[in-house]
Amino acid sequence: MHVLPAFALCVFGATTLLGQAPTDWLRVESNSKQFVVTAPRNDLGLSRRPLARNRIALSPALLAVSCERVRDALYQELGLSPRWRINSSPSGRGSISLVIHTKPDDQISIAPWRREKGWNFRIDLPAQIEPARLVETIVHVLLVDLASAGSNSEVVELPSWLSKGFIAYVKSSSLRALVLQSNRSIAREEVRVEPAMFARNRLREKPALSFSELSWPDDLPEALAAVYADSALLFVAELLRLPDGRVCLRETIQQLANYRNWQFAFLRGFRSHFTELGDVEKWWALKLVGLRSAGSGEQWSRVESLQRLDAALRVPVNIHASSNALPQRSEVPIEEVVSRWEPSLQRGALSEVLQRLAFLRPHAANEAASLINEYSSVLQEFNDRRDAGLHNAVRRGQSGLNPLVLRQWTVRRLRELDQKRTLAKEVLAAQP
Repeated sequence: MHVLPAFALCVFGATTLLGQAPTDWLRVESNSKQFVVTAPRNDLGLSRRPLARNRIALSPALLAVSCERVRDALYQELGLSPRWRINSSPSGRGSISLVIHTKPDDQISIAPWRREKGWNFRIDLPAQIEPARLVETIVHVLLVDLASAGSNSEVVELPSWLSKGFIAYVKSSSLRALVLQSNRSIAREEVRVEPAMFARNRLREKPALSFSELSWPDDLPEALAAVYADSALLFVAELLRLPDGRVCLRETIQQLANYRNWQFAFLRGFRSHFTELGDVEKWWALKLVGLRSAGSGEQWSRVESLQRLDAALRVPVNIHASSNALPQRSEVPIEEVVSRWEPSLQRGALSEVLQRLAFLRPHAANEAASLINEYSSVLQEFNDRRDAGLHNAVRRGQSGLNPLVLRQWTVRRLRELDQKRTLAKEVLAAQP
C-alpha cells in the first residue's frame, strides 16, 4: 500500500532551480525568505477561472504566506522556532521554491538539489489544488528538509508513519487558517480540537494497526489507507505526549540522515523510553488496549466526568500576533466564542464542542450527563437560531431574533450552567 502522495521527481535547469524566474514570471518571496513562489505573469487571473470542486486557485502572495503558516504549525508541534532552519542569507539552506503552472494536469513534482549550505527543494504545483493536498505537500517537504540537514550525499527517505502522522496532525488545524484564499478574510484565531480525537473515535470502530504494520505499510492492502493515516496520527500524538516527546521526535528526525534504517534513528531519539523495538511494540499494544476499553461501555466516576466536561468546554486557539509570528496557544471559554467571535469561526468552534460533548455523554455519570445535555441543547439552539437569522436576513420582509439579543440570552444560559457545574464540583469536594 502506497500511503504517501505520489510525487514525481524531476530534474530542471540550473537557472530555474536557483529561483531566477524569467522576466515574464512573477516572483514572490515569503517574509522569512525560506519560500519563493513564481507564476506566469500573463495568468494572474487564475482566481477568476471556474474552480473545480473543493479546489482553490493559487495566488503567489497568498501561497507564500500559507507556506509559512503550515511551517509554523509543524514547527510548533516539534518545539522549533520558525527560523531554526533558515540561514541569514536569502539563498541559505532549507530554501523551498514553489512554481505554479497553468497546465490542467494535477501532477505535483518535488525536486531536491544539493548546495554548499544544504538541501534546497523545488515544488511544481497545478494552478488549482485542494487545500488539504497543498498542506500534505508542504508538510512532507518540510519534514524531508529537517531530516536531510545532516546528509551530504542524498535526501533522506522518511518512515511512512512519520510523514502521514504529522500530515494528519497539522491538517487537524483549520485549513482555512493555514491556506489563505483570495476574497476571504484572514482568520486571526485558529480553532483546533485535540488532534487525535476524531482518529481515536474512528479507530474504536476499526482496529488500529500494529507497530509492525505501521513500519511496513507496503504490505498492506489499499483499503486500509484511511486506517493507516488514523493509526499514524494516533502513534505520533502518543509519542508527543511522552515526557520530552517533542525533544525525542526532533532528535529522531535529525538522526535519520545517520542511519540506513529509520528504526535505529528512532531508538536513538527515544533512548530514554525504549531500549529495543520490542519495547515499542509492547508500549503501542498497551495504548491500543486502552483505546479499545475506552470505546466500550465503561462509565466514568462523577469526579472524572466533571473533569472531562471542563476540558470539553474549553476552546483551544492559536493566537497570531502577526501574520508570520509563531502562534501562541491559548484557551477561551465558550461564552467568549458566543459573545465575540464572528459567525464563520463561531460555527466551527461550537460544532466541535458539540461533537466532544456527544462523545462524553455515553460514559458520563448521571449528574454530568444531565449537564452535558443542557449545554448541548443551549449551544445547538444558538447555532440553529443564528443560522436561521442569517438566512432570513437576506430575504425581504423577514427578520429573525436580533443577533445581539440571541448572544446575550445564550451567554446568560451558559453562565447559569457554569454555576451548576461549579456547585456540583464543590459538593463532591466536600464529601469525605
